[in-house]
Amino acid sequence: MAGNHDLLLETEKVYNETHGQWRTKEAAITKSFEALRKWAVVEAGFFDTFILPDNTVRREAKSISLSNVTEAEFFQVYKAVFNVLWNTFLFKKFRNYQEADNVAMQLLEFAA
Repeated sequence: MAGNHDLLLETEKVYNETHGQWRTKEAAITKSFEALRKWAVVEAGFFDTFILPDNTVRREAKSISLSNVTEAEFFQVYKAVFNVLWNTFLFKKFRNYQEADNVAMQLLEFAA
């Protein structure tokens, strides 16, 4: 089954690119969990700031290793990121904050 995961991801990518281009008549936008995660972490205030050679400022999501943070630190980051996600789009999909938070907690338990 392990090889099937890669095949499914590649199939999804090809489908999204083809279907996305057909729908938009332009370049397809591919959804990326990693890009979403980094964006949400930065928006939640957990980022490092760098000044590039052309003097532009770049914010990059902090790398948060679960093995190196306390439970309290994890939940501080979790709540801040969850609030960003709630205020951006989760409020459209769930009846209330608690319902969305319960689903997220169930997913965390499943992943553990």
